[in-house]
Amino acid sequence: LPGYLNYPVHTEPTLEAWTQNNGTARKRWLVNMLKAFWGDAATPENDFAYAWLPKKNAKKDYSAFGIFESALAGSLKMLWIVGQNPAVSSPNLKVVFEALDKLEMLVVQEIWETETAAFWKRPGVDPKTVQTEVLLLPASFFMEKNGSVTNSGAIVQWRYAAVKPPGMALPDGKIVDYVFRRVRDLVHDTKDPKDDI
Repeated sequence: LPGYLNYPVHTEPTLEAWTQNNGTARKRWLVNMLKAFWGDAATPENDFAYAWLPKKNAKKDYSAFGIFESALAGSLKMLWIVGQNPAVSSPNLKVVFEALDKLEMLVVQEIWETETAAFWKRPGVDPKTVQTEVLLLPASFFMEKNGSVTNSGAIVQWRYAAVKPPGMALPDGKIVDYVFRRVRDLVHDTKDPKDDI
């Protein structure tokens, strides 16, 4: 989360529980983020919509290894990868490829087709045998979008777009926002409690 905030886990079901573990100074940052996420719907009466944040399972492994092991086990059906290329960067490519083969859908948001986006046509594999549906969302390059960059030294720099992105490419945030809004529109009239957000 922004500001190096700890992401809420299932043992922190309320904002008060999260604050006890993380401190009141950090609570202000989290509340600001929640207001940015949920706008006028984030009020003191509803804990600034803290309940709407999905909670991580404190016992689950959310590392890259854990993600691919979940896909191998069949408990992870869809994976959306932004700005990563695990088909090259992982130390165990056999696990990565076998896990990608088991997904129902893979979404890769990148500036070009990476090895991960093209895993289904890798050498030695008949593409007809891979059942994973793969979508490549065209993202814009850092020089094609306004935004801040930072590093491990916490130096933040603002950069302006130098050129427009080609074709249908969009900045990462705009892609995520577009998908969010489309999903929200699809569940707008639902009465299912899971769609409250």
